[in-house]
Amino acid sequence: MRKTANGTGRHIRLLIRKALDLFFPRYCPVCYSLLAETEIGVCPRCMVRMPRYIEGIQYGLDRLNGDVYIDALYSLFIFKEDGGVRPMIHALKYGGYSEIGEMLGRMAGRSYPSLSKDYDLIVPVPLHPRKQRKRGYNQALLIAQGLSRVTGIPVQEGLRRKVYTDSQTGQSYSERKSAMKGKFALSPNTRVAGIRILLVDDVLTTGATVQAAAEPLAEAFAAKIGVLVAAVTKRPSNWSHYSDER
Repeated sequence: MRKTANGTGRHIRLLIRKALDLFFPRYCPVCYSLLAETEIGVCPRCMVRMPRYIEGIQYGLDRLNGDVYIDALYSLFIFKEDGGVRPMIHALKYGGYSEIGEMLGRMAGRSYPSLSKDYDLIVPVPLHPRKQRKRGYNQALLIAQGLSRVTGIPVQEGLRRKVYTDSQTGQSYSERKSAMKGKFALSPNTRVAGIRILLVDDVLTTGATVQAAAEPLAEAFAAKIGVLVAAVTKRPSNWSHYSDER
């Protein structure tokens, strides 16, 4: 009976998607081809060409060697000027492609099946309320929700952003780290003592934002903190060309 109900639900959702696509056709933000009704966010042809992050042999974790110890870094892609990751992330953040967030979260859950036994709680890096109102959603929360649906790990918006920050393009790593210091706090009624936290964000650039977000979790005695992002930027010779703006 359950299988029949689930099948009926999928059929109804597919019919709704077909109707919406008739009036509001969806396009891949990377190659601009028309998406099929079963395709979500990015077409599979572009997805398979994106440079993947390989755990253990790629750069990234060294950027998190700050005041808070980060147990592990997980990522799906390498964020480069070419390769398709950049337009995908920009579509998620600035183009209204909110469905990409959950798609990336589900993909991360399938890519890292051990997360479900290694972590107790998923916490997305928050946006400042003003920025979230303008964008309509927090992309990190969407990724976290998709990840939760695959892994079964609960999501809690356990952090809040205390201060609005402008784009950090043009700033050095030390300037970015200083600018982000103390910008996050625990949300009311959040308890993380003894809990293994997986902090989720969209892109890891310098690591300044993630380090700042991890501080209140560590101060509240989280058992361990891991970080999962959709993409890690290649390490440039000059950080000032890259932005940590969320």
